[in-house]
Amino acid sequence: MVKDNRQKILTLYREGLSLRMIASNLKVAHSTVCYHIQKMNQVSLERKKKSSGRPRAIHPNRFPELKKFLLKNKRFGAEKLVREVNLRYGVNISSRTLMRYQKELHLKFGPPKKAPLLTDQHRKNRVIFAKKHLKTDWTPYIFSDEKTFYLNAGKTGERYEIGNRPVKQTLKHPPKLHVWWGISLSWKIYPYFFTTNLDQELYRIILSERLPQKNSGQWILQQDNDPKHKANKTKRWLDDHTQAWMKDWPAGSPDLNPIENIWSMIADKISANHCISLNSLKRIITKTCNNFPDEMIEKTIKSLPKRLRKIIKSNGETILK
Repeated sequence: MVKDNRQKILTLYREGLSLRMIASNLKVAHSTVCYHIQKMNQVSLERKKKSSGRPRAIHPNRFPELKKFLLKNKRFGAEKLVREVNLRYGVNISSRTLMRYQKELHLKFGPPKKAPLLTDQHRKNRVIFAKKHLKTDWTPYIFSDEKTFYLNAGKTGERYEIGNRPVKQTLKHPPKLHVWWGISLSWKIYPYFFTTNLDQELYRIILSERLPQKNSGQWILQQDNDPKHKANKTKRWLDDHTQAWMKDWPAGSPDLNPIENIWSMIADKISANHCISLNSLKRIITKTCNNFPDEMIEKTIKSLPKRLRKIIKSNGETILK
C-alpha cells in the first residue's frame, strides 16, 4: 500500500500537481507527500553526483594501496613509475594523471632535505645546550653567518614552442659573492661582502668593521664552529674586542641558528631578480638585507625556545621543520 502511494505521489508530482493537490486527491497527509518528494530529489542528486565526469582509472578505495606502492618505490622516475602502476593496476594512465593522484595523496617528488651528519656526541651536546639555554633571553644576541651567492643562479623559466626550446649560455664556474651578516633584536648589522676565500685574518677584519663597539651597549656574538671562527687568534680577538661571545654553540646545528631561515628567504627574493654583474647582485643583496622586515627577524629569533624544546624531545636530532 505504501509503495503504491509512493508511485502515485511521484506520478502526480511529475504531471505538475502541487503538493497540497496531491495530498487531497490521494487522501494522504501533506507531510507524507513532502517526505516522498524529498526522498526522490535526494536519490536523483546522489545519482547525478555519482555519474558526473569520467570514472577514475584507479578507484579511490585503492588509494591507500597506491600510496603504499608509491612510497615503496619512491626513487622511480616518472616514466618507470607510470609503467609499473599501469602494469600493477591494469590501467593506462598518463604521467599527468599519476601526478594528480600523488597530489591527492599528499605526496611530492623532490630531492631529500640536507642535514648535518650527527654523531652521538653531537646529539648529546645539542641536548645539553638546549637545556642550558631554554630560558635564555636572546634580546642582546647577534646571530651571524656567511653565505655565498652565485651570479644568475636563480631558476627562471619561459614558455616556448615545442621543438624551439631556448638556449641559455652559462659559465662552468659562475662568478660568486660571499656575504657575512648578522641579525639581532637590538642591533642593526650591515652585510660585509668579499670575493676571496675566507680565512681567520679576514674574518677578524669583518668582525672589527661590522660589530658594535665593545662599550656601546650590551651585546653577545653568536657564531658557528667553523675552524676560522674557532682559531686561537680569533678567540683571543673575541675576548679582547667583544663584551661576550657564545662559546658553547653545539657543532652541526644550523637548524638552531635563526639567520639560516633568513638567508633562505633572502635567497628566494634575490633569485627572482636578474643580475648581470656582481655589482648589481651586491646592490640587491644589500637592499634586501637592510630592508628585511624587523618583525620577521623578531619572529624567527623568538622561535628559538620552540626549537630548543624540539631538540630536547628528539634527543638531539636535527629539526626538519
